[in-house]
Amino acid sequence: MQEITLTRRDIIWSYVAQFLSMGVGILTLPFILHMLSAEEIGLNYVLVTIGGVINLVDLGFAPQFARNFTYVFSGAREFRKEGIGEKGEGVDYQLLGYLLRTARWLYAILALVAVVLLLGIGTPYLWYVTKGFSLVSNSLWIWIVFAAGVLFQVFYSYYASMLIGAGKIMEQKYSQIASKLGYLLIVIGGLYGGWGLMSVALATLISPFFGRFICHWYFYTPEMRHELARHSFEDSGRKFEILKVLWYNAKRTAVMSIGAYAILRTSMFIAGLYFTLDEFGSYGLMVQVVQIVGTVSTTFMTISQPRLASLRTHRNTAELLSTFGRAYDIWLMLYLIGAVITILWGNDILGLIGSNAHLPGFAPLALYCLVMMLEQNHSCFAILISSDNKVPFAPAAITTGIVICIGTFLSVRFTDWGILGLVGVQGICQAAYQNWKWPQMALNEFHVSLMGVIRMGLKSFSSRL
Repeated sequence: MQEITLTRRDIIWSYVAQFLSMGVGILTLPFILHMLSAEEIGLNYVLVTIGGVINLVDLGFAPQFARNFTYVFSGAREFRKEGIGEKGEGVDYQLLGYLLRTARWLYAILALVAVVLLLGIGTPYLWYVTKGFSLVSNSLWIWIVFAAGVLFQVFYSYYASMLIGAGKIMEQKYSQIASKLGYLLIVIGGLYGGWGLMSVALATLISPFFGRFICHWYFYTPEMRHELARHSFEDSGRKFEILKVLWYNAKRTAVMSIGAYAILRTSMFIAGLYFTLDEFGSYGLMVQVVQIVGTVSTTFMTISQPRLASLRTHRNTAELLSTFGRAYDIWLMLYLIGAVITILWGNDILGLIGSNAHLPGFAPLALYCLVMMLEQNHSCFAILISSDNKVPFAPAAITTGIVICIGTFLSVRFTDWGILGLVGVQGICQAAYQNWKWPQMALNEFHVSLMGVIRMGLKSFSSRL
């Protein structure tokens, strides 16, 4: 029975891919701002905003597929709504084949739904903001090409779950890097070639194929193709059975995603209605910078998820806690370093690059870093809980999102607390339940304290050194 491992190369390439993912937007922005007209720049941000909403179409299936691919490669013989079912020696390739077919079938449907939503709802909206598609040359064709790109992005997204679930972290990062580099080269080449905003749409359309090719190459090895070819997959109803099991937890993840989206986007929308442009720019910049710090610091925890799920399958509690402790310590160390740099020298660094926007004052910035640290802390423990195929977070996530939206409106409408009030509302609502509930649940399950987790991580580091 295969146990998923995490190598040093997996870690290095994960950070490379993470930095590149953040860097592509930064690298293309100067070219876009310099070579596109004001109308094209405005339309570009509209496309980006609409594309972000489409990410919710996944409905929470991606982590469910990744986790269940891990279970199969770890010897699982069945899928369960909660917990880990019967397991044996080796990979059940028939079960794997049915899971692959379920993923392909489902994501084809989700991709079509995404395009229907884009064209059905987005087209009239774009027609209105571009005054009948007249403000930007070829704007209708740009929109159609962009929508086609979203279709392939959604459809091919299950390939990442395949490789991650198989423990091929480094290979999945290769595909991510190839896709991002392809996007970067197409955008810059298209802009210099005089294609205007169409270059961005073409990059959105073509770049997913780079990642898909590499994912397919590494997953469908000759051995994999041989083993899958030895089994028949004629039971058409099997994919519905698997889908029913996955949906049990996916719907909870989907609700969590919607809740998280509501927490961030709705609050920013409300703030935009009442803040001055300078205040809103400062708030948005703070959110973006701290998100970057959070994304970098949680990279190791994120790529450890297949390993944690595999250790759960093998009932290897000692190694499970050691692996989680190491990932937790890395998150804590990197986040604290990033937060301190942001609070103390963030505006100085922005001044060096000639930024016209600035971070808020010390109090709201420090409070926001603390609020996000507590949120990421409970998110880390949520990953540990969900490694046992349990997702109990949905009701709390959506409730918290709703309360934060209401509190944000009341704060900006009836007080003059500004950004500090916005951050305070988010912190109080999260501290009321989620900040303590999920860490407590995880620690109680393993009968360990928070300091015990930290010590396990440090012990793991020292043993490796």
